[in-house]
Order: sequence, then C-alpha cells, then structure tokens
Amino acid sequence: MRLLLHVLHWPYGVTKISLTLSEGAYNLFVMSERRSDNRYKADPNQSLAKGLAVLEQLELAESEVGVRELARRVGVSTTAAHRLLATLRTHGFIEQNPYNLRYRIGHRAFQVGQSYLAQQTLQQIAFGRMHELSLHGGVAAYLGVLRNNTVVYLLSLMNGPTPVNVQPGSSAFVHSTALGKAMLAGLELDAREHAIAELELPALTPTTIVDRGRLREEIGRVAEDGFAICNTENIPSVYAIGAPIRDYTGQTVAAVSFAVMQPDAERHYAAEHERLRGMALCAAADISSQLGAVPYHAGLRAPSPSMM
Repeated sequence: MRLLLHVLHWPYGVTKISLTLSEGAYNLFVMSERRSDNRYKADPNQSLAKGLAVLEQLELAESEVGVRELARRVGVSTTAAHRLLATLRTHGFIEQNPYNLRYRIGHRAFQVGQSYLAQQTLQQIAFGRMHELSLHGGVAAYLGVLRNNTVVYLLSLMNGPTPVNVQPGSSAFVHSTALGKAMLAGLELDAREHAIAELELPALTPTTIVDRGRLREEIGRVAEDGFAICNTENIPSVYAIGAPIRDYTGQTVAAVSFAVMQPDAERHYAAEHERLRGMALCAAADISSQLGAVPYHAGLRAPSPSMM
C-alpha cells in the first residue's frame, strides 16, 4: 500500500513511518539506500522486489531520473536496471522522456493507487491518527464534512473533560464551530461568499459571531492561517481549533478539530492554543496526504505537536 500511494505522490507510507512528513520521506529514502544491497537476498521474488524499489526511487526523486542513477540507488547493474525499466514501461508504470531519456512515474501507477483510495472511507483513513492524538493529548477530537451549509459529524472521540459528546451523523452550525470555519475557508471565493450569505447565524453564546461582515473577515484570516479557532462560540467554556482536510485535487473535503475546556489563565491559554493548533495541523496534514493531497499545499505540512 505504501508504494502505490508514493507512486501517486501521495505520501501515505511516509506518514506512517514518521509523524513529521518531511522527516518520514527522508527516513524512507535512507532506508531504501541502506538496505538496497541486502533486502533482495531474503525476498522470494528478487526481480519483483527490485522493480518495486525502482518505483520507490522514482517517486522519491524530485525530477526525472536516468538509468545509471536508478541503478546506483537500487543497487543493481545498469544492464539489470534497463531490463527492470523496460518491463515497468511496457506495463505503463513508468514513462520515459523522449528528449532526455530519463524516467518518471507512469499513468498505471496512478490508476492502481486510485483504486486503493476508492476502497477507503474518510472515517477509516482519519480514525487512527485522530485517535492517537486524542488519546495521548487527553482532548476531544472531531471529524466533519460540510453538507447544505451545515457541519455533519463523522467521528467524535472523547478523551478529555470536554462536554461536547456529539454522535456521528449529528449536525452543528458552520459559523460557530472550528470545523465549520475551516471548511468554509477552504471554499473557492465565490462559493464562500454565497455560503456566508446563506448561512443561519444564531447567537449560541455571547461570543458567537452573528454579523456577516465580521464572519467574512474571520474566514479570511482562517484561509490565510490554515486553521480555525472556536473560542467558546459554540458551547460556553469550550475552546477548539480545526484545520481543513484536502484530497488529491486540492479541494477541501472535510475538517478535523481538537477541543478542551477553556483555559483559565493567559499562560495556559497560550500553551493550549499551540498544543491544539499543532494537533489540528498535524492530523489534517496526515489525513490529507492519505487522500492524495500534495505536501505543502496550503499549509498541509505541520510539525508534530507536543502532546504532553
């Protein structure tokens, strides 16, 4: 599974190796280089293993790669590399640039990887990472989608004293939740303006934004920052931060948020803000990458949060 998503430039395997995407990619490359001389000896099908290694190296490369360089990286002779490349090219898994004769990933790799994604649900993809962060951080975690100008919850993980025990399938307002703001900010400008004009804006707490002009400004800041804040706007005493989840097209398809009881002191507030922000960005980056989003697209990559 790791290879196919790598082939698509969807660093699924990288995120499983390391909580930091860029570090994960680096570690994977080092592992591939370090093990290239020995790992095939224990493999029952050495030719297949070497062919898969070629695909791994092409995915990790920032540009097209020549046959001699691929041979060096995989740990085979140039002649053997030619044979591997010819087979992969025949089946459409790689392509050769006719002008410089270098190689890149082919369309069949994309098709195979896409079939994997088609078999996964958003909840299945998101659960593991959300559960890990929620459990270690002692916070509540939520996954939601935007449907008919309403937030619909898909997952709700309760691992803290937050009194927001929503059930999957239940709904919430867009303007008062971190999930809603994050998804609203991910819309194209025209769609965002249309949604803001159509939203219901009830005052759920004294801090809820009920003015469309203020909401428009708030969503603009969310779009720039890459994360949304809900400071007691949906439920009194609950502080949450959410971030958008994107798929391989770059479109926002969902959002994830983490929530705690409102910090009771300014120094605690700053610490909790950074902790929740790190969790939200890290989870959104991981889930987005598994959906095929390109790293660094609209702030997807984030440092691993401090969970203690």
